[in-house]
Amino acid sequence: MLGSDITDSSGRFTIRVPVLNFISEDFPLLRPDIRFRVTMRNAAGKECECLSFEDDIIRWDWPNCKPITLPVECCLAIVERVGGMDAHLDPTPRPGEPKGRGIDDDGFGQGQSADGSYVAQDSPFGGLVTIYGAQACPKGVKYRVSVARWMDNTTPPTDGPASGLIHGDFKALTTKLPEMVYSGLDCDFFPPFGFVCRVIKAIPPQPFDSEGFYDVLHNKESGGLIMHWFTQSFEDGKYSILLTIKDGAGCEYKSYPVVVRVDNKPPTAKLLFENVQPCDCIDIGTEVTGTFTAKDEDLPGFKPPYHFMEYSLMFEGGASGFVNIPPPPPTDNPHNYGGNLTDRGVENKPFVWMTAGLPPCGYRVVLRVWKRTIVNNTRGTFGGINYSDAAVYFRLGRCE
Repeated sequence: MLGSDITDSSGRFTIRVPVLNFISEDFPLLRPDIRFRVTMRNAAGKECECLSFEDDIIRWDWPNCKPITLPVECCLAIVERVGGMDAHLDPTPRPGEPKGRGIDDDGFGQGQSADGSYVAQDSPFGGLVTIYGAQACPKGVKYRVSVARWMDNTTPPTDGPASGLIHGDFKALTTKLPEMVYSGLDCDFFPPFGFVCRVIKAIPPQPFDSEGFYDVLHNKESGGLIMHWFTQSFEDGKYSILLTIKDGAGCEYKSYPVVVRVDNKPPTAKLLFENVQPCDCIDIGTEVTGTFTAKDEDLPGFKPPYHFMEYSLMFEGGASGFVNIPPPPPTDNPHNYGGNLTDRGVENKPFVWMTAGLPPCGYRVVLRVWKRTIVNNTRGTFGGINYSDAAVYFRLGRCE
């Protein structure tokens, strides 16, 4: 085992990094893991261990670490997870993760989600964004989660003294957390009904104080500090998230701010027909022509300014089920961005619906478009902010 100490010029704190050369059990033969311990020397000259982590999941911002003026004990607040993604980027790519895993410095989700259910690539966030935090703070009794929008793409918001729910550019999130029932259950197996469980503990809706602080002890039962951020009531753009821990003496300890991009604008889905009208009766054998637009609109300050993912154009109905309509060459329907971040979709692309041989019935032509926004802590499919569709209905048969 190798180890090293890094001390700042004032001698206020030390970061000790012992490196253990072994292969991760979860990801064998992919990369060595780093285990590290952070210790700080407080104002009284006492050195104490603040936190221990496995893997390089915490991005340590050296300038923001000082000055350390803790009276007795160390205290640290950490934003762990945002919108289903690890809040700090593991820069080591794994299979299917071009840029590593977590949220990068520009605020986009990258790589596999924290629960492993999907893979993000330059993905902004929308809808409900759930924020989880943690504290290495023995005397922490309250916590607050605040957000602030960047004025432009390069100027971060600043913190400041609290005036109600506002502190500097930040505003405390004050979602009234719902009643929570935890896994403390007393369960017995009763054939043939299976397991019958009695709830041991339920916590009622959680209040907050005049500065947006919630009770840490009340919330510990959930396994972490939690906040629900309903981003649809906020303007799209670049935001910083800040977790504040308050101890019993009223001292506050701030987390490293986590940057996220909020994008609640759905993609564009448009269908235009050239030789028929919606709800027309169409003679079997007619070649129905038109154009479609399936793209993501520009968002100023975003890099890239669009986050298109996929579209499909198809007709549905009769005995045909769901059949893709092939556009004129080159045929690319359905179409996926395939990792090409410059792909914003298509605009006014021509198509032809060949109706010859179809049985008489009611049909619809439907265009579906997805973008890469992580909505409600997941990628989602139909009906979310990251999805749009356009549909036109027809009757196919012998028309008089």
